[in-house]
Amino acid sequence: MPDHPRTIGTDMDPGTQPDTLHVESALRLDRQNPSARFIVPGQEGTFAFPAQSQPYPSETARLGTSSSGFRAEVAAEEALARLADVVERYEDFKAGVRSTSPGGPRTDNEFARVQQELQDFPGMVVDERRLHAMLKASARTLHIGTLNDCYYQPETALCRTPRGGDRPMLNSCRPDRCGNSTITARHRNGWEAALGDTERALAFVGLSDLQRTALREQLNEVTKVIEGIDRADD
Repeated sequence: MPDHPRTIGTDMDPGTQPDTLHVESALRLDRQNPSARFIVPGQEGTFAFPAQSQPYPSETARLGTSSSGFRAEVAAEEALARLADVVERYEDFKAGVRSTSPGGPRTDNEFARVQQELQDFPGMVVDERRLHAMLKASARTLHIGTLNDCYYQPETALCRTPRGGDRPMLNSCRPDRCGNSTITARHRNGWEAALGDTERALAFVGLSDLQRTALREQLNEVTKVIEGIDRADD
């Protein structure tokens, strides 16, 4: 699907009034259309920001089907995909990649524990089945995205609401603040895209003082995330 901007509730188009999105939510993802780009409305203009997210099979196939066999097949496929993603991130950790954001230390500590217990160091042969078994717990909670990875734990989730289920509310994700969020070099391109979009938004002539202040704060936050990624890998 082409990466065309999508307008959400802009005052520039009075004939169309879909849902609105605050400037502060500019980095939130569009789960159903991962390649979309948000156009964040304001009183005097619109701003484009990249969306994020890469859904797993059960999130696109919908498990609410009459075939229990199909549900089991999709669930098994999802579990394998999550495990493969966690293994990739574990291999990143072994190669020296470290996580930032509040959830980073928890994830890095878990990978360090697995590595130490398996003695998974250069020159050592590791039982792959045992490695996968040890990483399964992390895999069950993983939700990958463009701006971060979420290892979802309800008790530390900023997105959780009283009606929330056992999955993160990804449209309410705060990747730089949530204790479930990890950000690594894998996500740098997404944050660089967000930085560029914010800078272009600031160049818009018709901004109000309030909009310009909000965008400057956004620019500062995004810059800090990118600097954190670079420091983590030094």
